[in-house]
Amino acid sequence: MKTFITITLLAFSIIAFSQTDTSKAYVDTTKAASATNNKQTNKTPFIKKIYFGGEFGVSFGTYTTITISPLLGYRISPKLYTGIQFHYTWAKHTINTITGDKSYNYNNYGISTFLRWYMIKNLYIHIEPEFMNYQQTFLDSKGNLVSTERYWVPYVWAGAGLRKMISRRSWVSAHVLFDLVNDPDSPYKNWEPRYSVGFGTSF
Repeated sequence: MKTFITITLLAFSIIAFSQTDTSKAYVDTTKAASATNNKQTNKTPFIKKIYFGGEFGVSFGTYTTITISPLLGYRISPKLYTGIQFHYTWAKHTINTITGDKSYNYNNYGISTFLRWYMIKNLYIHIEPEFMNYQQTFLDSKGNLVSTERYWVPYVWAGAGLRKMISRRSWVSAHVLFDLVNDPDSPYKNWEPRYSVGFGTSF
């Protein structure tokens, strides 16, 4: 009889233990599934990380330029942006000659990529490797135009800027950049600043 009672109690204990384990496993599985669903829900769709816009830049001096630069960008994180830009520049170059100052107009183009880090909410650091194709003029001893040819010049622009949100997904920005390469074929003076005003919007 004692043996029967002992076996019965042991059996009930095993059943109760099994039910408890199953319940815990069910709860743990439910929590894991819930966490996975939340993670999938909070994940930003790829299309939402794409943005587009453009910049308008000017520089003044002996080499005056007006630049239009459409861009396609990608938001790596809330603070880190990257993208690719295409540039078209109208330029006016004033040259000192023995017969006086003469000015020539050019059509230049190029491509660049950039990385922009928002160190504070709307204050960012900007770095931008760029290649530009320029039209070069050759003059005679009197300053008359003889011929033209094209050539490439590398840049690494770096600087800082500010962004102003104008809606939930759109903004305007302005920055000043300086060239870190100062290639001898560059039409800009060493450390001559480049000012740009731009806009952007996302889906």
